[in-house]
Amino acid sequence: MITIHTTDDGRTPAFLRLPCGEITPKSGMLLKVVEGKLAVATADDEPTYISVTERETACADGEEITVTRVGYDMTLITETPENFLAVTGDKVQIGDDGVTITDQAGGPCEIVTTDDERTTFRIVPVEASAVSEETPGEETPGEETT
Repeated sequence: MITIHTTDDGRTPAFLRLPCGEITPKSGMLLKVVEGKLAVATADDEPTYISVTERETACADGEEITVTRVGYDMTLITETPENFLAVTGDKVQIGDDGVTITDQAGGPCEIVTTDDERTTFRIVPVEASAVSEETPGEETPGEETT
């Protein structure tokens, strides 16, 4: 499970009630918004919320659950996965369940500290995909200029 460890200014984040899709929320699950509803954040998704709600069965589509917003000023904490190889500064991915992290590179979770038991991390903006380095005014192969 992922929990909020600290915030830069020591504040307690507010709770919000937001609609979700047909997910089975777990306390500490990282969430994103898809078509106006909360969905599980995985891999390199940039999460915007963390669930405070724990359910054993899926929510009805559009049902509201309690969450808190994930901020760039928060440090989150979780159990260190087995055979975790990431180190401080690495950016890793969110697990398929939304409540764990992996040591797969290229995600929004920047490792702050890690040991055999606990890992702290921050959510950071996912790098934008590479932008074409085409020179302005230069033709792209296959394009006609008029």
